[in-house]
Amino acid sequence: MDEAQFWAILESGGPGTSDDPDRQLAAVSEELSRLPPQEVMDFDRLFDRKMADAYRWDLWGAAYLINGGCSDDGFCYFRSWLISRGKAVYSAALDDPDSLAGVVDPENDDCEFEELWYLPRKVYAEMTGEEMPAPDSLGPAVPGGEDWDFDDDEQLSRRLPKLAGLYL
Repeated sequence: MDEAQFWAILESGGPGTSDDPDRQLAAVSEELSRLPPQEVMDFDRLFDRKMADAYRWDLWGAAYLINGGCSDDGFCYFRSWLISRGKAVYSAALDDPDSLAGVVDPENDDCEFEELWYLPRKVYAEMTGEEMPAPDSLGPAVPGGEDWDFDDDEQLSRRLPKLAGLYL
């Protein structure tokens, strides 16, 4: 499975799907169920790579601000949500986490998507009757970049000015 196919599966429900988690889960599940088990595993491995690439302090700060706090598990679910938004949003956020100010809605957002993270493993188990083998690598042990204090409003405003304008 290549990157283009990975993103096509995530965006398979059409425009607006990323705003409807149930619809997106159904569309991605349907697409994955059409693949052979090895490709479902390949999708899962690409998903894990995207999760690892987004395991960074600057994105954790954005998640902390957007979600009003962010635990370790919450950051996993945030990164899954970030991937669910599609290639353009994901890539922009990796380039500049403050770009999420153009995506989020402080009044309506729940920027976590735990179910999507587990979906490939669920589909694989339904197809094969077995659990998906564990990946060779679990990703980085610590987030990339510079650690900083997410409770410091001055740092939030300096590092993520657009998001801070929405949430502080």
